Amino acid sequence: MKTKVDAIKFQPIIAREFMSFQHSMFKVFKSLEFSRRTWQQLGKRVKKSGKKLLFDVYGEVSLKFALEAGADILKIHAMDFDNFDFIKTVLKHKKPLIISTGGATIDEIDQVMKVTKGHPICLMVGFQNFPTPATEANLDRIDLLKKRFGCPIGFMDHVGNDSVFAMVLPCLALLRGASTIEKHVYLKTRKTKYDWQSALDPKAIDDLAVLLRNTLDAKGKDKYVLSKLENNYREKYRKNAVAKRDLSKGKKVKAGDIEFLRGEFSKKQTPIYRKDMPGLLSKGLKRKVVAGQTLVKEMF
Repeated sequence: MKTKVDAIKFQPIIAREFMSFQHSMFKVFKSLEFSRRTWQQLGKRVKKSGKKLLFDVYGEVSLKFALEAGADILKIHAMDFDNFDFIKTVLKHKKPLIISTGGATIDEIDQVMKVTKGHPICLMVGFQNFPTPATEANLDRIDLLKKRFGCPIGFMDHVGNDSVFAMVLPCLALLRGASTIEKHVYLKTRKTKYDWQSALDPKAIDDLAVLLRNTLDAKGKDKYVLSKLENNYREKYRKNAVAKRDLSKGKKVKAGDIEFLRGEFSKKQTPIYRKDMPGLLSKGLKRKVVAGQTLVKEMF
């Protein structure tokens, strides 16, 4: 299983767990069901690849399939957000839990957080509208929920796969503090009538994975520390002390003997910047310096 993502999540559809058998889409969902053996085989493939295995669960059967397949993490769909009995059942298996907040009010999220207290939880921001407009991304909710509940917050945009925001929104979410990014994937070579509007093909999902990692690198660190490259820039471009005229050996340098320009020096030499001058003005030169030559600390 060649992919650059960190984890793979499946939706084990069991039509009876989704909807009434009289629902207009029941037969469609029934046709999308996989056997228990198929889910076990898929689970083994993911595990063998070294990726994390995630499953959406909607009821007792899909939960059983997920556990038998070796799921590392389970996810509660928004349709079961207020199904506290089922959520408690899932919690008994002591797996990290992701809960979709799509369509949930803040009071409802407060309730579900009380039910899941003490359990590792990640709340997901986003909902599916086949596709969802970028204007409905609600990126501010990431910070809001993070501050309110102090737990990891994930993001799923569901914008159209032909929109530039399909790549942009996940990166913005990452910069806003999202710890998990979810994206639907479909095989472009396989025709599908359902749930394709916001899905990416395998190449696009790999491109997004690389883009997200590069975004994290671009974000930088919380501490203000200069990198090696930035230090090189500092040394190369910041103006440093240069002799304004010829200076003899032993001469105590005065401010009028120096000007600050971009001068050249070797890696073994230490340039002199304006902040260094007070400690050097009273010291004599160890050797002769010619006009235009860079002054370095080793000369004193």
